[in-house]
Amino acid sequence: MGAIDRISQIGGQLSGNSSAGGRDRLLEKRPDDVVVTACCRSAFTKGGKGGFKDTDAADLMAGVFRAVVDRSRINPALVEDICVGTVLAPGGGATEMRAASLFAGFPETTAVRTLNRQRA
Repeated sequence: MGAIDRISQIGGQLSGNSSAGGRDRLLEKRPDDVVVTACCRSAFTKGGKGGFKDTDAADLMAGVFRAVVDRSRINPALVEDICVGTVLAPGGGATEMRAASLFAGFPETTAVRTLNRQRA
């Protein structure tokens, strides 16, 4: 079953269409299912003035990545994708977060993406 079939199946569940395969098929485990193993929030202080003002984001995130591995007890080689939220990082923080993931022991095959989220 491909991704489009899976989306159609889920859509059928939401609309009540019984031909979509039913609840049991929807809940079947599949090798391509997304699994969130853990999440972790870095410590924070006042922006540009606090205790981390001279700390590189990559150094801070490397510790966070190691904490996630320790807490979840997952083998870093099994992780396919890492998503990191940042605020106002140059270039979205992609290079720094990639370096942090490699430093923390994730393999080169693990993709890293960043989200730059700001609020008023």
